[in-house]
Amino acid sequence: MSARPLASLLATLDSGGRRVEPARIDPALIEAAAEAARRVGYEEGLAEGERRFAAEKLRVAQAAAENLAAARAAWAGEESAALRARVDEALAEIERRLLEGAAAALRPVVAEAVARLAVERLAVEAARLLAAAEGEAVLRIVAPADMMASLRERFGESPRVECVVGEGPDAVASLGRAVVETRLARWAGRLLAPES
Repeated sequence: MSARPLASLLATLDSGGRRVEPARIDPALIEAAAEAARRVGYEEGLAEGERRFAAEKLRVAQAAAENLAAARAAWAGEESAALRARVDEALAEIERRLLEGAAAALRPVVAEAVARLAVERLAVEAARLLAAAEGEAVLRIVAPADMMASLRERFGESPRVECVVGEGPDAVASLGRAVVETRLARWAGRLLAPES
C-alpha cells in the first residue's frame, strides 16, 4: 500500500448524499494538523502512563510497607519472647546470687546469735538445777572457751560451780543425774551448710 495524502481520503457529501470532491486543502496544513494530533496523543498517552506508573508505584510501596510492618511485628514478637526469656534467666541468676551472698553474710551472724541464745538458756537451766539441788551439790559446766567467759560471768566464782573448758561447739551442764546441753553442733551444721 502506498502512502496517500490525507486530503485524498477526505470526501464530503452534498445534501443529496452524493460525493463531492473537497476543495483543495494544502497538504502541509493537513500534515501539521496530524503532527499536532500526534503530539497531543503522545502527551496524553505519556500523562496517562505517568499516572498509571505513579499509581502502581504507590501500590507497590504500600504493599512493601505493609509487608515490612508485618515482618517487623513478627520479628519483634519472636525477639521479645527470646529477650524476655533471657531477662528472666538473668534476673533469676541475680536473685540466686544475691540470696547466696545474703545467706553467706548472715550465716555467721545468725550462728553467733543462736550460740548466745543457747548459752543464755543453758545458764538459766543450769541455775534452776543449782537452785533445786540439795546440799552442797556441784554444778559442772563443760564448754568451749568462747562460751566459758560468758558462763563464768553468769555464775561468778561460786564454789558450787565447776567450769571446765572443753572441745567442740556444745556446752553441757550436769548436776548429779540431770544434764542440760546446747545442741549447737547440730544447729551449726544446718546454718553453715550451703543450701543445695
